Amino acid sequence: MGTNLWVQYTVGTTVPFNMCVVGVMVDAHVAGRPGSALHADGFWSAMAQRQVPVDFPGPWVTLGAHAFWLFGIPLPILIPAGLTQSTAIVGAYRSPAEECADLGFDYYWNGGQCVFTPGSPIIIDTSGNGYHLTSVEDGVLFDLDGDGQAERVSWTRPGADNAFLAFDRNGNGKIDDGTELFGSYTPAYPTGDRQITAPNGFEALRFAESPSYGATTVADGIIDARDGVFSRLLLWTDRNHNGISEADELQHLFDAGIVAIRTDYKSSKRVDRFGNEFRQVGRLTWANGENTNVYDVWLNFGR
Repeated sequence: MGTNLWVQYTVGTTVPFNMCVVGVMVDAHVAGRPGSALHADGFWSAMAQRQVPVDFPGPWVTLGAHAFWLFGIPLPILIPAGLTQSTAIVGAYRSPAEECADLGFDYYWNGGQCVFTPGSPIIIDTSGNGYHLTSVEDGVLFDLDGDGQAERVSWTRPGADNAFLAFDRNGNGKIDDGTELFGSYTPAYPTGDRQITAPNGFEALRFAESPSYGATTVADGIIDARDGVFSRLLLWTDRNHNGISEADELQHLFDAGIVAIRTDYKSSKRVDRFGNEFRQVGRLTWANGENTNVYDVWLNFGR
């Protein structure tokens, strides 16, 4: 652990401009830490600065001894200027991934850096022509996190056959915000506290197999016609790219030829050229028996 814990000290001696002073000095070390001592000299200012590895978290004391030299004949005169003491509290080492997680749910460690990606929806390629998303700049304004304030967010490209998996929770005939999609802001339950959410769209789908959504049988990991919620699931294809669901953009799954969606998934490292991250991948089944991939996509946001 020692190589991951550090105390950095800066200890200095400074005197105002004075013709009688011909030099200053400072000694510093971390108490109880061999190899931590440093000495520095200067004319009117001297600074000892160092980063010292320590063995365990907790308080570590840095001690400083200060002095200056006065002009004297035949030799300069050393004048002690006192001692200083400071205490640093060293916390336990946390990896970059842990520090990133501490920033909140909107941040994700991608293996190399902490990325701000605060929301995901499951997006389905309905034509087999691939996923065609936009940059943030070419995206739309949409309230993905359901806080009542629309954000600038990457989106499906105009005219693309890419549809959001949706659930009209309040029955008003439109998709109001990200709480009516299946992603990181999907409420775990159809009613009640909307702050209780699943970590991604596939985990949210697992809740859709629960009794709170009307399930009367044991979950089998497949959302299909045997599940009461299946008839209420929708595809929203925002063809005109305005971030507003319109009646002719909404379609029931069965009408689109989808007969089942699996709730199990795997992690994916797929990223498009705009930085949209296809982090989770699952499978869905079409009426012709074909199985294809479906992704929970973590869209880029403007801040």
